Parts: sequence; C-alpha cells; structure tokens
Amino acid sequence: MARKINQKEKARNKSKKEVDARYDGFEEAFEQLKKDHPGLQLDYIRVETDIKITDIGFGVDVLKVKDWN
Repeated sequence: MARKINQKEKARNKSKKEVDARYDGFEEAFEQLKKDHPGLQLDYIRVETDIKITDIGFGVDVLKVKDWN
C-alpha cells in the first residue's frame, strides 16, 4: 500500500511541475472557491469511457459513471 501512495504522490508532484496553459490559475481559483464556500464537499467519481477517433481528433462516444465497490 505504501508503494501505491508514493506513486500517487509522485504523479501529483509531476503534474504540478508540468506547465500546461489549460490549468493556469486553477489552483488559485480552487483555493478561492474553498474560501468562498467553506462547507463545500468534494466527491470523487470513477468513470469509464469509450473514445471515438474522428478525422479531426477524438470524442467521447460513451461515458459511464462507475460504482467504487
């Protein structure tokens, strides 16, 4: 179990170090959201998707929300 935690932590740290314009300001906006709504609770969901390759890229064909159990 400790090994999985370490791998998750490494992945989290790696993603924080990587520069991606899509996520500019995300952390600040998230912190502001938590400050503005102190009772906010987050729920994590597991999803499964089928991706459809198109001539201009790809799109989600089917998206299923899965139970954690």
